[in-house]
Amino acid sequence: MPLVPPGGNSPMRNARLLATLVGLVLLSASAEATSAPARRPGAKPAPKPAPAPKPAPKPAPGPGVAATAAEPSASGVEVTVAEVAGARAYLTPGASAGIRRGARLVVRGKELTVAGTTAGFATVEDPDHVLREGDRARASLVTEQVDAARELPPPRPDSTFAGVWPEAESPAEGQHPTAVPLGERARDRRYEVRLTISGGGVAPLDARGNLVARTALEARVHAAPFRAPLAFDLDGAVQRWVGPGLDERDGSGARALWRVRELMLSYGDPSRSWAGLGRLRYAASTLGTLDGLRLQTPISGGLRVAAFGGALPDPTNGAPTLDAQRFGAELAYSSPESALRPEAALVVNGSTFGGGLDERRVSAIASVFPGRSRLGAHVEVSNFPGDNPWGASAIEVTKAGADASLRFGPVSFGARADLRQPERSRWLASYLPQSFFCLAAPQTAPGAGPEPCDGRTASRFLGAGDASVELGDHLVLAAGATHVRDVGIPRLPSTTGGFASARAVRLARIFRADVTAAYATGTYLESTTVAGGPGLTIFHDALDLGAYYRFASLTYAAGGGGIVQHGGGATTTVLLGPEIALTGQGELTTGDDVKAVVFFASATWRPRL
Repeated sequence: MPLVPPGGNSPMRNARLLATLVGLVLLSASAEATSAPARRPGAKPAPKPAPAPKPAPKPAPGPGVAATAAEPSASGVEVTVAEVAGARAYLTPGASAGIRRGARLVVRGKELTVAGTTAGFATVEDPDHVLREGDRARASLVTEQVDAARELPPPRPDSTFAGVWPEAESPAEGQHPTAVPLGERARDRRYEVRLTISGGGVAPLDARGNLVARTALEARVHAAPFRAPLAFDLDGAVQRWVGPGLDERDGSGARALWRVRELMLSYGDPSRSWAGLGRLRYAASTLGTLDGLRLQTPISGGLRVAAFGGALPDPTNGAPTLDAQRFGAELAYSSPESALRPEAALVVNGSTFGGGLDERRVSAIASVFPGRSRLGAHVEVSNFPGDNPWGASAIEVTKAGADASLRFGPVSFGARADLRQPERSRWLASYLPQSFFCLAAPQTAPGAGPEPCDGRTASRFLGAGDASVELGDHLVLAAGATHVRDVGIPRLPSTTGGFASARAVRLARIFRADVTAAYATGTYLESTTVAGGPGLTIFHDALDLGAYYRFASLTYAAGGGGIVQHGGGATTTVLLGPEIALTGQGELTTGDDVKAVVFFASATWRPRL
């Protein structure tokens, strides 16, 4: 059918239609030529390339497997530096584009290696800081290879390591702290005050006695208010006895209104150069109270020398007097840093009374402290004038003894042996009768005068020992014995006794129980005592309550039977904080010879200054 457009068949219209058809044919031919490779007429089309084989799946890494990188393939993947953090750069894309650990890329002439990948990122270690954010490079494609898994060797038995490491040493075994001396002078505070008020007595419940009571206010004060090593020390008490006829009894001086044991002004360090003036509690290591002066100074190597002198107070009530004077010197040694911590002292002293020389003595003490134990000894040698009223030799050993305290784990032992003669001096003889110093000779007639000595002096021996054992954390057992006799004069009084006790503590954390039995037999008396009772500690040890029952039996060796006593009592201790302590005890005693109430109470205040 002829292509005749509607509207007519004009020559101009036909020419334009023919031009359009020719243009479409030429455009189609040009597109085909660009989309397919040219081939010769009659040639067969080139075969399609075979698809590339899929890579083998990567084995999961396991123990002993180490991945290694193979040679890079000829092709690569373009990557971009997304972020730089220090010496590490993060690239995109990652494992999803075929980039694996070990792939290489070159940036600014520097070859870098991919250290790890995730699905979207790859990381590169860049210690030289070559990469910048936004840099582009082409990363090689590699295939990760793995080593064959290696089997771990079997574990070695524990015996293989026996003796390889030394025994562990606790920190305490390598520490050697300096020992701190104990005693009245070992103070480490500038101010220390302790006040105690106490009272007690015996109130009979029948007509066989009268009320006897005592109240006392005691004070101990140490003050060092200045920067200079100047200190003041006081230890004294004011007391009052209540009872019918006490003031008229002999020896009423022991019931004086006041007593002062120490009232001293000191300068210096007691372990070094030191001076003390006033009432000295101890004139030397082997001597007691003295109203006077003591000076001491170190020599070298733990040695120190001291000198002292002053007046002796009244021996019955402690009042100051000028009747007798004492003087002497002391050489002391201590080494608290050594293993045995030895202590020793040699004291030479004398006294005057009534214008003449009276006492002349040399005494020595020594002790060592091996571990938690102690060994000690003491001796005193006295020189008496030829005209002494007691018939004493010119040189006599008036005191000698030794003591020990040993501890081995939960077991401890103690022992003491002591031999001594009475202290004899003309100064003491002015206060006490002759029978206190020697064995009195029978008087020819009543009222003939002072009791003369027969030339013999008693030498009392005391031996004592005890032992205890801790059974676990709650039970302690103890036992001991004592023997006293005279070794110079036969048929003088002697006594032997012993005791045994058991104490259970922290039962159910608050309860305890005690029981003690004692027996003694001697020249005049035989006694048996049994006591015991429960107790408890509550409110974090702030309140302690106890109760006990006591049975006592006394038998006289001279005949006439004996007496039996029963007693029951209670004790209490209350701690009102770290500064105030209250104690109290009451007992009801009834028996063949007595029926009374015994009571005692005290309150101690030790403020923190």
